[in-house]
Amino acid sequence: MGKWKLAGLLGAAFLMSGNVMASNIDPMDQHRKAEQETYAAEAAKKMNLYMPQGKEQTFALGQELISAQEDISADVKSEIGRLAVEDAEARVINNIPINRARSELSSVAGDYEALKVRLSIREKMLPAWEKEKGNILSALSAYRKDAFIPSGMDRAYESSYHRTYKAEENVIRFYNGAFDPDRIRPYATEMEKAEGEFIPAARSHALKEAGLDSGLLSDANVSALADRYAKNRLLAMRDEIQVKLLAERLNVLRNKYSRAIETYEKLYAHEISRCNIPAGLLNTGKFDGASTLSKAAIVTGPVVSVDSGNISTGIPSNPNGLEAALVSPVSVSTNNMVLSGLVPSRSQEERDALKAALMKKMSSVSNEDLGRLSLRRAQFAGELSDIGYFDMESAKDQSASDTQARGVSDKRFKIDGEARLDYGFNHGKETIGDRGRARLRLWGDYNIDDNWHFIGMLENEKILTGRDDDNWMDFDRYYLSGNIGKVHADVGTFGSYLAEGNVYDSKFKGLRLTGDDPLKYMAEAGTIDDSGFVGAGEVEKDWGIYTLGAGLYRFDLDYAPSRTIYMANVRRPWGAYNLGLMGLLGSDSTHSSQKGFVASISKGEERTWEKGNRYYFLKYYYQPYTTYVSHTMEGMADYMHGFKGIGAGFHYTPKENWLFQLEYYNLEDIENGGRNHTLWVALNYYFSNYIAY
Repeated sequence: MGKWKLAGLLGAAFLMSGNVMASNIDPMDQHRKAEQETYAAEAAKKMNLYMPQGKEQTFALGQELISAQEDISADVKSEIGRLAVEDAEARVINNIPINRARSELSSVAGDYEALKVRLSIREKMLPAWEKEKGNILSALSAYRKDAFIPSGMDRAYESSYHRTYKAEENVIRFYNGAFDPDRIRPYATEMEKAEGEFIPAARSHALKEAGLDSGLLSDANVSALADRYAKNRLLAMRDEIQVKLLAERLNVLRNKYSRAIETYEKLYAHEISRCNIPAGLLNTGKFDGASTLSKAAIVTGPVVSVDSGNISTGIPSNPNGLEAALVSPVSVSTNNMVLSGLVPSRSQEERDALKAALMKKMSSVSNEDLGRLSLRRAQFAGELSDIGYFDMESAKDQSASDTQARGVSDKRFKIDGEARLDYGFNHGKETIGDRGRARLRLWGDYNIDDNWHFIGMLENEKILTGRDDDNWMDFDRYYLSGNIGKVHADVGTFGSYLAEGNVYDSKFKGLRLTGDDPLKYMAEAGTIDDSGFVGAGEVEKDWGIYTLGAGLYRFDLDYAPSRTIYMANVRRPWGAYNLGLMGLLGSDSTHSSQKGFVASISKGEERTWEKGNRYYFLKYYYQPYTTYVSHTMEGMADYMHGFKGIGAGFHYTPKENWLFQLEYYNLEDIENGGRNHTLWVALNYYFSNYIAY
């Protein structure tokens, strides 16, 4: 072959190879890069060429700005790219079901044990409040001059305590959840109002507990101790609420922990079934020196098994060692499989010992030290509160676990219901006979503006046996309820309960005003069924261990002469019991003034939310015809011409929201001497569409 021919062939080959390489080049991209380089070079040349004299500092600033905005170097870009690939690979590995399950179990187990220790510590602190309460009452008793008289139940304090507890719990629950200032505002306002009522009630209660007269509050030392008592009770209440919420969160976390264990065990069993473990290895519960696999092979990293060239999650195997990379840090090949972390590296005894050591480390404060600190915490509660200690402690309670307790119901429309089955055995001269009923009441409460509420009640009643008519969808109550300054107002058709139900207990249409400053009072004006004007007024005042009350009632009835009734009432505690005596004076145009009374003794109070609660009462009635209009009792009073006799009852809460009632009445008609006997039994169930605290 001639040299020119050879040169021609080499040239053609060179051109062809050049065309092949050039086919991978984007000419538009090349042109753009060339233009950018030319522009940058010309700009730099212009800065150097045209820099005016005396502008050296400005020139230096310009160069610094250009330098600061230089492109990222190629090696940095490359490293960022590699990290992006590793992140993607890590996400794939972390999303392998068993790896996800392991991470969840590991996290929730630590949270659960930490929260359990935290709850245990807080529970051990609670008794200190009672000890400090006893110390305060002991100090107060030094000011007592007369013999100690047991105070019994303080209804005003108990009622205020319950309202304040609910208000405090609502606010604390909001702080445990997603904090929203707009949503929490009405609850915070309610809490402040409840606290404002609770503090004076607790101060008065402290004196009753110590057997002192309320007039001693004028003594500076007594007043200071009463303040300390009220603060103790309020902070103890908050502590109880925090412990309650921690217990709720622990229960939520316990369920989450159980689910995490169950999920991981299922996935772990699946991996075990895919691996050919040497005989006897699983029975040992751990690797040892005699095992066919070395102890060094045990890893705690992600569990990934490889079989027939495929990872169990479906990622294809890589002949260059991708399996080993995914099962990092150590893997052991046996029977063409990769086994990693499938058998625990410690025995059950070793794990139990380690767990005990860790738990001991988590609760490093001894019971003795904790008891001492708890007493000091209660003793100096006021000072600690002033420096914000309890706020920090509350924050720590909330951060003990990211699991939230159940939230506060902020439903704008709430429904409360009562379902009741009852049966009355009525025998005597003036009775309706035996009667069985099924009743359903639905109360609706629409919150208009966090002050005014529209409240209504539907009632369905079915007569199962005996006399009376069925009611179907009877819209029996409907009224507006809200505050006007310090006065609470109800406007519409609502339930009225006059003189503890001994004068009237039924529907009332009109206006009711209630308040407690400077004393507790109530005034109603309107009408009832088959009447013209009806007016009522009551006042009540605590005086030492006594509660004094008075009332005036006027009924312009359509079916009977107009009736005026006067009431005077006194109650006092007697140990665990409460004594009451109510005097009544009634008259109308056909009857001169008729005197009556109701004497009562009771123990406990109605608490349908408290399992095992018991309430007992025994009453003796002497009520002539003009001393009542519609009586509250389940006896036959409304079918008689005045009555006298006894009434007794036992109410029991077998479980939350269930109430069993048993009552007996033996009554004699004052005018004709006819006697009636009633045995009444009922089972009630209460429900709602929101969580009531």
